[in-house]
Amino acid sequence: MTTMTKVAFVAVFAVFALGGQSTRAAIFDPADGWEEFAHFDGTVRIPASTYVNGLGSYGDANYSRSASTYDHLPGSFTIAVVMGDFVDYFRPVLLSSTLQTVLTSRTSHLWSADLAGPFVQPIYFASGSHLGGSAANWPDDGRRYLSFWGTNENVLGGCCTVAEGGSTGWGRAFTMYVQTPVPEPSTWLMLGSGLLAVAARAGRSRRRYVPNQPDAAERTGPR
Repeated sequence: MTTMTKVAFVAVFAVFALGGQSTRAAIFDPADGWEEFAHFDGTVRIPASTYVNGLGSYGDANYSRSASTYDHLPGSFTIAVVMGDFVDYFRPVLLSSTLQTVLTSRTSHLWSADLAGPFVQPIYFASGSHLGGSAANWPDDGRRYLSFWGTNENVLGGCCTVAEGGSTGWGRAFTMYVQTPVPEPSTWLMLGSGLLAVAARAGRSRRRYVPNQPDAAERTGPR
């Protein structure tokens, strides 16, 4: 694993739209509430079972935590895939989906080039073997495909492009992160109010419960 996974990534790539070509910069900071859960150097196969069972340990050249580790996440979690100069953001199509559902599928993700969105449904790759990614020439950002984070076929690493105008192929290194949603201020307020109410009720209960204190004769019991 390179030190690049520990510092801010700056991905600059062209976005082609009506009226010509524009340049868009996406800044990704792994320290900004993201948790790294997988890294691959492009030299191993990455079938769906890798994300189900996990692989190696954090800090290894190739590792992944089991996706079930994150079953507690709400369906609004975000995945970041950093492959070369490109940073792609993914969210589940269905809020009921788990991280494992998204990682082991080619049709369960929404995509955005920007964390702020909008997240859109890609045109998915036709084969059932690949994980993530998109159909060819979607989107039109200088790549042939969105990044694939694995496949059940007998090829190595991820796919496909690591630099604007670069070649397309498997054997790519990449790192994956997950970010959980931050509760809205109103959610924190409601949570805090609820905790205060519970504490107040507990305090009243303690004040109300004053056991009768027996006098000396009662304490000694009948003779």
